[in-house]
Amino acid sequence: MWAVDGILTIPWVRCLYLNLLNRQPDQGGFNNWLNAINGGTIILLVTDGFLRSDEYCTIVANSLYNQLLDRQSDPGGLNAWKDFLVKGKSIQDAIVGFCDSLEYKSKHPIPNQFVESLYNKLLRRQSDPSGLQHWINLINSGTSTADDKAPILSLISSWIRFSNMQLL
Repeated sequence: MWAVDGILTIPWVRCLYLNLLNRQPDQGGFNNWLNAINGGTIILLVTDGFLRSDEYCTIVANSLYNQLLDRQSDPGGLNAWKDFLVKGKSIQDAIVGFCDSLEYKSKHPIPNQFVESLYNKLLRRQSDPSGLQHWINLINSGTSTADDKAPILSLISSWIRFSNMQLL
């Protein structure tokens, strides 16, 4: 087994397939990644290759449709969100886009149901009274749900880092 930076590359690449793509590696792709590492490609670029792959980004986009919009993706929307992620945009930015969409807001009217839905769908728990009231007060004071100066949805990225949200 090859080791790069103390990482055993064969099991590590296999784990990328299993954990990110939810499948066993295909022999051709697996060999390509091992050869790239053996040829000097750094681990960070290999990881980035998986995270920006059409396959992984399609999995994430489909998951966001299911989890946030409670429906299957449509071909045009799936392709647009997959491309958004392939270009290196963050999953948190995609979540903000989904939650700030007309479709999401029509299913979860602002402010009360919208805020409660964010707790339920992103944090997988009910809101606490003070937290719910805090976000409702921000919205009622004229704060946009995606405004960069008062980022209600932008705070999702920090919520996700400290929550148990699972996309896949």
